[in-house]
Amino acid sequence: MHAGLSGTMSAVAALLTASFAAVSAAQTSVPAPNVQAPAHDCVLIDTDVDIDDVMAIPMVLRHRRVAAVVTTEGTTTAALGGSALARMLAAPGVAQHIPVIVGASATADRSRAVPAWVAQSRAAMERLNGLLAVPLPPTAADRPFEEDVVQAVHNCRRITILAIGPWSSFARYAPRIAHRIKAVVAQGRPLHSEAEGTKTTAFNCEYDLPSCEAAFQQIRRFHIQAIWVDTPLKATPAYVPTLDMVQELQPDGLPGALRAVLMANQAIWNPDHLDPGFGESFLWDQLASLYILHPALFHKVGAHMEPAAPPDEIRRIWTSDTNSH
Repeated sequence: MHAGLSGTMSAVAALLTASFAAVSAAQTSVPAPNVQAPAHDCVLIDTDVDIDDVMAIPMVLRHRRVAAVVTTEGTTTAALGGSALARMLAAPGVAQHIPVIVGASATADRSRAVPAWVAQSRAAMERLNGLLAVPLPPTAADRPFEEDVVQAVHNCRRITILAIGPWSSFARYAPRIAHRIKAVVAQGRPLHSEAEGTKTTAFNCEYDLPSCEAAFQQIRRFHIQAIWVDTPLKATPAYVPTLDMVQELQPDGLPGALRAVLMANQAIWNPDHLDPGFGESFLWDQLASLYILHPALFHKVGAHMEPAAPPDEIRRIWTSDTNSH
C-alpha cells in the first residue's frame, strides 16, 4: 500500500471516529416529523451491510433523497451492521442526515443453515471490513422498527425501495407503507419465475426463505412494481469490482470513507486478491443502485434487468456517481 494512501486511511478513520460519537445517538431514532415540509419522492434502502452494499449505498445518497437505511440480518447482524454503517455515514461532508434503523433478524423457521462464508464476512463487515479494531456497540432500537420506518417516510410522496439484503424486514414494514411504494428495485432474480427458467434463487432469498416468499406475496397483493437487477455472471469481460475504480474515489468525505473501508481489506472484494473462502466477487448490489440512477443503461433478460453498457463504463459511472454531489 502506498504511504499516501495509508495516511489517507488513517485520517479518514480518525475523522469517522470523532464524528460518529456526535451522531450515533441521533441515528438510533428518527426525528419528529415536520408537518409543514413539502412532500418528496424518496428512496428507502434495505441492506445487510455486505461489502457490495457499502459500495452501492453512497452513490444513491449523493443523488437521491434517502429517507432512511434499514439494516436487516444477512451478511451482518442487524444491530452490529447498523452500527458499522452508521459510522461510515458519519463521514464529514455528508449533506443529509440519514437515519439508520435496525431492522429484523431472520424468522425462526428459516429453512437453511448459515453458509460458512457468512461468518467470515460478518467478522470483517461488522468492523467496517476490518478497518475498526473491534465491532462498535450494537445500535439500539427503542421501539418496534416498523414504527421508525413509518415515521422516516412520513414526508415521502412516493417511495422507491432499494432491496439489497434479505427480506426479513421488508415483510414486516411493507404493509404499513404499501400505498406509497412506487417500486422495489431488488438485487437478484424473482423467486419461482418461469421467465427465468429456474426455481433457484440467490442469497438474499435463501437466507430467510419464509420472509422472501411472504414479501413476494405482498408485492403481488399490493400491486407493487418489482424490478430485479442482476449481474451477467458469464459475461466476458466480467462485471467485477477493480482496484482502479476504488483508487479513483476522492480522498475526503463519504467517498474517502468508502475508499478507506475498501482498502482496509481487499481480500473480501478484489478478484485479484480474493480469499477463496468468500467465493466470487461481482458487481451485485452496485448494479441495483446504478439502475435507480441510470435505468437506460440496462436491458431486460428473462424477468430481470442486466447492464447493457460494458463493464469499464459501469465502473467509470460508479466512481463518478460516488464522487459527485
